[in-house]
This record gives sequence, structure tokens and C-alpha cells, in this order.
Amino acid sequence: MVAGPKGVGICDLCAITANTVAQEALRPHGTERLVTGIRHLMTNDPTWGGTFGIIDDAAVAIRKGRVAWVGEEQDIPRQLDDLPRLDCGGRVAVPGFVDAFCQIAGTADGPQASEEAPLSEAATEWAGRLLAGGATCLMVSVRTRGNFTKDKERLTAANMLKQELPLKVVTSWTVAPDAGISPYDGEGKSILREMAQYLTGVSVVVGAEGYSTTDARKVCSLMGPVRKRVRLHGNPDIPADMVRAVRPLAVQDMAQLDEWTLQALRSNGGAVVVQPMISFGARLPIQPLKDLGIPIALATGCLPGDRAVTSMPFLTWVASETADVSIETALWCATYGGARAVGDRGRGLIRRGAAGDLAILDIAEFRELANHPDLPMVWELIREGDLTTVGQAG
Repeated sequence: MVAGPKGVGICDLCAITANTVAQEALRPHGTERLVTGIRHLMTNDPTWGGTFGIIDDAAVAIRKGRVAWVGEEQDIPRQLDDLPRLDCGGRVAVPGFVDAFCQIAGTADGPQASEEAPLSEAATEWAGRLLAGGATCLMVSVRTRGNFTKDKERLTAANMLKQELPLKVVTSWTVAPDAGISPYDGEGKSILREMAQYLTGVSVVVGAEGYSTTDARKVCSLMGPVRKRVRLHGNPDIPADMVRAVRPLAVQDMAQLDEWTLQALRSNGGAVVVQPMISFGARLPIQPLKDLGIPIALATGCLPGDRAVTSMPFLTWVASETADVSIETALWCATYGGARAVGDRGRGLIRRGAAGDLAILDIAEFRELANHPDLPMVWELIREGDLTTVGQAG
């Protein structure tokens, strides 16, 4: 509950809706920009050749937050010449990074923000670090432990991030039987329907410590429109029949990937989310999955703490090293794969009509990312045509 005009009480959900409408109307979507001087541009659009669709000596025109034109700089249409320019000075560019799973301060189940710092401020601080690390889209997860009032507070803080920062935020509520939620009794049904109002998607724990296939389907059916944006968490594995029944956008936390489950994922278009920092030292199956046509998404799994990784370029390097794949492949996972995992087909690639999100990296070749992965790499970050000024250029 927040105080509205003349002290009138307004519920959190109503406040979020009103703020979203107002801020969206005020946001300068009319920003137009011509990004030039790109030595190598990864579009992830196969029409430019190969999986990565790399264009040399490239340029990108953005109008009203969307890509209006992309191609070689020498071919820029004359009608775009008068757009405000950003010269990248021979650097490389990729679509804005997508963090496919994070748990920022104020939403995690672990250490929380100090009592002196409000929940929203703590969440904004951590999201700002992820933004500075190159992410333009986040999937923020809140796992319930049965305190649904606290869950609503955390999800409200997560939903407000997109008003505080130039980020797209996808919120997800992770539910498991140990939270005491049954999709068959009246109280459980009421909780699931109520929580759906705060969410973009729902994550369901399945397997030995989670719901059965039948129960998982029932949970999803009670979540309204959110049921179409499901992620399954299963350890050690997720049965193929569950993937076919639920048709998740993505699966996560799987230690084992059997042939039948992979076939089901491929048929349904689901992605696999991996957390390189958690799996460091164990070889990630990125290349085998990619060869099967299954998108792979990278996630920081970001939690409050001094050792939290918030740099997407660094995470990309870790994935490249751990999975023994090229930097380009890891970048594809951190952009296109992430967008697929959160159900956004308009991000993670650069082509006409896609979101005008670009991360300009302070290197001239993609392979240089491996030379100094510990250094700040984001030279400039563009979110729907707007300069975020979080990079070194700003």
C-alpha cells in the first residue's frame, strides 16, 4: 500500500500500473540514432550469413526505439544521413545482453538489504550494476518460501525497476510444493491466481523435490495469461513428457539432459538456461545443444554479495572457457539465447523491427574479449535507441 493524492491509499499493483502508463507516455521513444563506425556487428540474423550474422564495417539506424535499417556503413540510405550519430570508432557491437536469471538484492532468498536501505533502493542498486555490465533485459526471479506478502513486496520492487532504470524486466515467481501450495485446494488456487497479477512468468520446480507432470500442468492452468510463459526447474532432470505437456519457454537446473527431453525441447522451441559461474570447472554442454538447434541462455544467477558477477562480457568469457566454445558462440547465448529464454522474439538480434538495443564493447575483435575479461568492456549501451551513459563513452 502506498500513499496517493491527498493521502488516499493505493494498492501496490495499482501504483505499478499507473506509474507504468505515465512513465511510458513520458519516455522519449522518438529518440532517433544512427550508430556508425562498427568494425564488426553481430546481428544474430542468419540472412547475413551463418548463425551470428556478422557484418563488417557496419551501421545501425534506430527510430522510435526500433531498428529501422542495418547494413554496411557505405550503404547507409541518404534519408538517414541527418540522424544524430554515435561513432563507435571501430569497436564491435552486439545486441543488448539478456540476463536469463538473476536474484538481485531485495528479491533474493539469501542475504537481504540492510534495514536502512528500502527494498526498492536495494533492488535498484543491484539492477544498476547489471545494467552497467551490459544487460538491457533481466529475468528477475523470486522463489517463494510460503510468505506470500513478502513475495508481493519483492515482486513489486522488481516490477518497479523498469521505471527507475532503462531496462526491460521480466518477473518470475518460483513455486514448489515445499511452499505449501496445492493446486487442488481452494486456498492454493486463490494464492496462485492472486500472485499471477504481479508476474510476467512463472517458474515451476518439478522432479523428485517438485511437482509431478499432472500437478505442474494444474499449477500453470491457474496462472491466467502467465501460464504461457513457464520455466521448469528440475534437478537432476526433467522428464520428456513434462516438457511436452507444459511446453516451457525454458528449462533450468538440469544436471542431466537425456535424449528424449532434448527432442521434446527441440520440438517445442524451449531454451536451456545455464549459469556459468555455478558450473565453473564443469564443462557446459553448449555446443551439443546448439548443434541440436536448442537455444542456450546465460544467466548470472546474481545474488547479493561481494562476489556477485554482474558483467555480461565477463560471464560470456567464462562460458566460452567452460564450454570450450568460441567467444562468438558464447555471445550468441548471452543475447539471442537469453531473449528466447524469456520469450522475447524482438530482442537478442539486430534486424529491422527488432528492439534498438546495442552493447558497444571496447574491443576491435570479438576474440579480444578473452584477453582482458576482468576489465570493463561496455563502451556504450543503447536501450531502444536511448544512450544509457553507463559505459565508458558516457
